[in-house]
Amino acid sequence: MGRVNKPLSAIEKRQMRQLLQDLRKRMIEERKAKRGVTQQVVAEANVVDQAAKVVRHMKFVTPSMLADKMEISIGVAKRVLRDLETRGVLKLYAKNRRVQVYVPADKFEKLVKPGAYSYTVEEM
Repeated sequence: MGRVNKPLSAIEKRQMRQLLQDLRKRMIEERKAKRGVTQQVVAEANVVDQAAKVVRHMKFVTPSMLADKMEISIGVAKRVLRDLETRGVLKLYAKNRRVQVYVPADKFEKLVKPGAYSYTVEEM
């Protein structure tokens, strides 16, 4: 006949594992909450409007340039630039795997030759 009850060390190990799992879950939830705050910044109209004012005076714009000027993250800057493109303030001039170059809509016709190919939002 073997032992019926579990030893104390097994019970302590199980409790420690449970505590670590709970801690990890809380940390993941906190990270998700922080991400939600960053995404809400884009939803605010004043950030997009400020970006529109800043961008109109620039020769060309990349997400990193906008992030530096407005002191926002690069991910937020990418979303803002895409939003400005859908509004018609900017046009996508060149696209690479790592960076997109946007040009103000009024300066776009001067840069692109007739018949030249350019990206659109639907192709992205």
